[in-house]
Amino acid sequence: MTILQHSKLLGYSFVTWLSFYLIGLPDYYQQWPFWIKLPLLPLVTLLYIPITKMTLRKYWSDGQHVINSCWLAFYLTLPLFIYDYLLLGVYTQTT
Repeated sequence: MTILQHSKLLGYSFVTWLSFYLIGLPDYYQQWPFWIKLPLLPLVTLLYIPITKMTLRKYWSDGQHVINSCWLAFYLTLPLFIYDYLLLGVYTQTT
């Protein structure tokens, strides 16, 4: 992967996290009732299947499907964890 592809995926993961953050304002989904959050989990999962397929086609055409899927999975887990940690574990604890 090129540095440009890495930076695009990092940006993609940040935009994904920022979208979830903005939708969950003001308390990052804590104010939502459980009966609303429960059906959203499978809905978001089902929504991500075609988005993932489109993303893999957009970013790569080299035929290395497993490696490319692993890179996408990496960028949609570790950076999101770090963003959440910085928001919930550091920022909200100091304010």
